[in-house]
Amino acid sequence: MNPLTISNFSPRAEITIQTTSGDTISSNDILGSAVTLQTTRSIDGNAGQFILQLTASKKNGKSWQDRIHIMDYVVIKLGNRNDLHVRMRGFIDSVSESIAMSPTGGPQRSVTITGRDYTKLFLDMDLQYMWQIMLPDGSGSVPGLSKNFDIPAMVTMPVEDIIKLLVSNILNGDGAIKQYAFIPNFNRVSKVTIPKLGYEFAVPDKYLIWTGTIQPYTGAFWNLITYFESAPLGEIFISDTDDGPILVCRVAPFKDANGNYTNLSQAPYLPDITIDPSTVTLCNLGKLGEQILNYFFSYPDTNANNGSPMVAYASPGITGDLFNTNFSTQSSPSSNPAWVSDSVDLYGFRPLNIVTPWLCVANTGPQTADAAAAASNTGIQLASELSTHAAQVFGHNENLISGVIMCHGAAEIMPGRYANFGDASYYIEKVTEILDFVGTQGATWNATLMVTRGQSI
Repeated sequence: MNPLTISNFSPRAEITIQTTSGDTISSNDILGSAVTLQTTRSIDGNAGQFILQLTASKKNGKSWQDRIHIMDYVVIKLGNRNDLHVRMRGFIDSVSESIAMSPTGGPQRSVTITGRDYTKLFLDMDLQYMWQIMLPDGSGSVPGLSKNFDIPAMVTMPVEDIIKLLVSNILNGDGAIKQYAFIPNFNRVSKVTIPKLGYEFAVPDKYLIWTGTIQPYTGAFWNLITYFESAPLGEIFISDTDDGPILVCRVAPFKDANGNYTNLSQAPYLPDITIDPSTVTLCNLGKLGEQILNYFFSYPDTNANNGSPMVAYASPGITGDLFNTNFSTQSSPSSNPAWVSDSVDLYGFRPLNIVTPWLCVANTGPQTADAAAAASNTGIQLASELSTHAAQVFGHNENLISGVIMCHGAAEIMPGRYANFGDASYYIEKVTEILDFVGTQGATWNATLMVTRGQSI
């Protein structure tokens, strides 16, 4: 697919609200009072946010506070003229009215509506259950997470499988246990129809989660989901497409020193875009020395056999040298730890210890010494692969450019994709947009991009 090109837009917005009382507030109704709209989204695990400012008004004797409620469902579309695309689906957190002195000296009332995207559902929803539940016949007990949410206990599962199972059973209502699922219950009680959450996965199935680790979990659902992220190797965040909201879970699509994806990373599902320099109003880009990393050690956070803290594996490279530094020319797997010798000589040791849930390799076969050794060797090899990958994508951080680009807004600008600007390619980590509906030159749409990992193209 050819990269998209961002050029100046004649901005247009469409904002609708479905209230939990069963009403729909049309876009024309909202935009007739709209002053500004701000949206913020990032890949850092924080919820996407929107802030809509309206002039205070009444319709049929009801103010905005009378008409809008907490958890009302909002769909925001942005684009150029009639080419609109869903920017954010979210839920209202607050509705407030303020009074300030106008330029003419009289009172000026405004209404501010704030909300968050689908991440709000994960953050606000707490998982609470008994760790052990006695069986009715008194014959024993079962783990609470398994009983309440149909999550298998004490097994290994690929990252994709465990996340889909949790989201299906707890949020979407597609699983075997439906009585606790949020979206079907919300749709039934609120008379609002919100779409189920889709997925975009890019984590190899060889990386496994030990479900025994999460059986005693209680707390925010989002904290449980992001446990599987294995940052900084992976990313988990919510995004929106025209078809619906999606949960993105993937090995971070970072590139090596030559601008290529590694054996583990791959191009994002969104193609690269190109920012037209004529639309840029400000850029502040540079190198950050505090990001230097040159020594990488990966190991699992739990023992798949009993859930205890795991021993950190250190494996020799093919030359037999425990600290083999020539990972770029030797066969895979490389050593664990992997390190970049020139960088160590220049900057000293700058370690990144990767304690990850992806390396829980259990011995599911015969309980013999040979089988246990085979499982251990598999874990060592996977840990070595992760360390090699980390060295490839983070071992040249001192040469990467990061900073801020401010430009005209466009539907294609969103976190989690690469943007070409000038002679470099940058990874977009965060986007803040502001639409001003009452500007003297008509509506304006400006975006602030926080970009990292800039490399020459």
